[in-house]
Amino acid sequence: MITARHAARAAVTSLLLGHSRVMVALREQLDRIARSSATVLITGDTGTGKEMVARYLHAKSPRHAMPLIALNCAALPEALIESELFGHARSAFTGAHAAYPGKIRLAASGTLFLDEIGDMAPQAQARLLRFLETGEVFSVGGLRTDTVDVRVVGRQRRKRASDPGPRAAGGRRHTHPRRAALDAGGRLGAARVAATGAGRHRH
Repeated sequence: MITARHAARAAVTSLLLGHSRVMVALREQLDRIARSSATVLITGDTGTGKEMVARYLHAKSPRHAMPLIALNCAALPEALIESELFGHARSAFTGAHAAYPGKIRLAASGTLFLDEIGDMAPQAQARLLRFLETGEVFSVGGLRTDTVDVRVVGRQRRKRASDPGPRAAGGRRHTHPRRAALDAGGRLGAARVAATGAGRHRH
């Protein structure tokens, strides 16, 4: 019997069908990485299929039956990114009327997909690095540390000198010219996947 979950998995893995040398090599690389729990950084220009690659990795991994939770790091100001990732206690800040577990806890035993990870504020990225090293999550304003098993897959556009920096509090952006502190791949120690062609070379 084909369940809805199996059908959904088959639909995701079919996203990268194709017989070109580019697609065959990409699938072979992704299948190898999917079997591990390694942190992954997907790079490439806009339109190269980075989100398809992330969903394929999750669907082919041993974690495929568990949640795939996504967070767009570029869409949130610095003041909110940490509470979205790590959660917050009730009354931890103005407007926190209820406790929130955070994306990491919501993705427990599954995959956390961090879109535009290069736009994450330095302080939040430092906390993410500590989580990857220890597996421990501490909510903003919280009193308890939890241990969470989750795989992190980051997605990052190819950097250009003219790219704006990550958002700071109030929606402003950091404008460090080289953004060396935000080399997400190097700092996260991630396995790198170049998504170039995933959205085009499917034949």
